[in-house]
Amino acid sequence: MASSDRNAEHLPLTPRAVENHTEEAQASSDSLYENDNYHSLSPEQEAHYHRAVLFLAWFSVFALLVLSITSFVISQSSSSVALFGFGLDALLDVGTSLVVVWRFYGSSQTVYSRERERIALLVLAVLFIAASLLVGIRSLVFVIKGSTVEEILALYIVSTIAVVISLMLFLGKMHVGYKLRSKTVISDGYSSLACGIGSLGVIISACIHSKNSNIYYLDDVVGFTMAALLLGYGISLLMSNWQKKESDI
Repeated sequence: MASSDRNAEHLPLTPRAVENHTEEAQASSDSLYENDNYHSLSPEQEAHYHRAVLFLAWFSVFALLVLSITSFVISQSSSSVALFGFGLDALLDVGTSLVVVWRFYGSSQTVYSRERERIALLVLAVLFIAASLLVGIRSLVFVIKGSTVEEILALYIVSTIAVVISLMLFLGKMHVGYKLRSKTVISDGYSSLACGIGSLGVIISACIHSKNSNIYYLDDVVGFTMAALLLGYGISLLMSNWQKKESDI
């Protein structure tokens, strides 16, 4: 009997058995992150955080889209370049949040999809780089023109609301991102943080400019700083995930 078992172990696999084994290995590879202990969350926790990340992403999309459109409308009527700049920053957060929605769309099984994670990070990298160029060019143009931050009530109201919402979203996304070990969600959190810092810069610049009209460039200094950080982070995401793609081939 033992001899029969040993002989069975050495029998060649049929083509169908090899195919099934390969499919199982590929499915396992696609469902887990490298070096991640995916058993750290129970199925109930996975489902909970899956719902949480989608809620945060959709809330970001709708809340910041409303703030962005409001900023564009007010900036046109008041010629406020600062509010126009915030509208662009908010659109970046809308874009990154839509990427998160795609990343986790479907059942909770998508939580551990390495392929979706990699593609989402590549798209986020492109968005960060594009936004950094847009913000940097905008700030440069405003510095050359000597544009000032207009002191209007709507600017303070919209910017204050944006700071509060953006920082709350940042904290929520970072918490969920670390629980799910998803760099996509964490990167989206950094996008919300950038939006909040940009809005806070608008408020500070407007307050200082109201006291000293010669200091009109602080908003653009914040813009250059954010552009540099977004560019660096975007390039880092692009390089790390592109190399991962090449190594998987």
